Amino acid sequence: MKYQNLQRIDMEQNELAYLSMRLSNAHIAADQISRSTQKLLAGVSSDLGKIRTINEDNFLLLHLINEHFAPTLEYHCHQDHANNSWRCFAVFDGIGGLESGELAAYLTAKIFRDIATGLTADLLHDEIDCQMRNGFSFANQEIRKLQKAKCGTTGSIVCTNGEQFKIYHIGDCRTYLFRNNNLFQLTRDQTLSETKKQHGIYPADTPEQKHDSHVLTNYIGKNIDFRLHPIESQWIPLRPGDKVLICSDGLYDMCSDLEIRQIINKGTDIEHTIKALTTQALINGGQDNVTCILVGVE
Repeated sequence: MKYQNLQRIDMEQNELAYLSMRLSNAHIAADQISRSTQKLLAGVSSDLGKIRTINEDNFLLLHLINEHFAPTLEYHCHQDHANNSWRCFAVFDGIGGLESGELAAYLTAKIFRDIATGLTADLLHDEIDCQMRNGFSFANQEIRKLQKAKCGTTGSIVCTNGEQFKIYHIGDCRTYLFRNNNLFQLTRDQTLSETKKQHGIYPADTPEQKHDSHVLTNYIGKNIDFRLHPIESQWIPLRPGDKVLICSDGLYDMCSDLEIRQIINKGTDIEHTIKALTTQALINGGQDNVTCILVGVE
């Protein structure tokens, strides 16, 4: 991910409208919510890639983060969720064009790990929203305090109890839903490219679009106002067989949606699938750090 100095473009209301449209198009309204789900299976893979010298990505897999900026990490886990306790999964992408992007991503992962630890099963949606929003603002504040001229990270966080999930999002990490052999992108990148496309300045798939896709319009650590507001989805019901993918741009820049869908569709288990996604991104060039989390429902 690269950074260019850019006046912030406020597009939050449009983002929320976009998410609602995507959710509608994905046909994931709460028509029939299964209550028989017993397990969440989750895994993460984070790789340095072939070009970068530092892994500036970080993640949150339950209580696990990349504690020591390891160039390559893989974890997988499974949990019964009969008690409907809340869990958090997230990917944070430190901004490569800024100083100490890996520190910003690590700090943000630590903050949300602390928040996730305190999410009890009896919390209501409004209470979870409050804690997650406060987490973005606190991370923004702490990053701004660092003795660095510029430092920041993007992030996409999923909070779930195994029956439903919600996305909290800033920047250009992405969250997808794989359902019934279809892949739906549920977040829109907060980049200059997306802003220009939204306003009809140019169509997709132009040389300018490719360049502008890495110019962020928002990230954690950018806003001088400590009250940083994430883009949020609605609460989305989960069904057995669903898989939620959270990833940095090192995956989706290297792999098409078709490749990602086919790999998830063919995956025999979560561990195999996250390895296959990372491997494909490396085969296709590995030009950035590659981090992906896959959460499956059984």
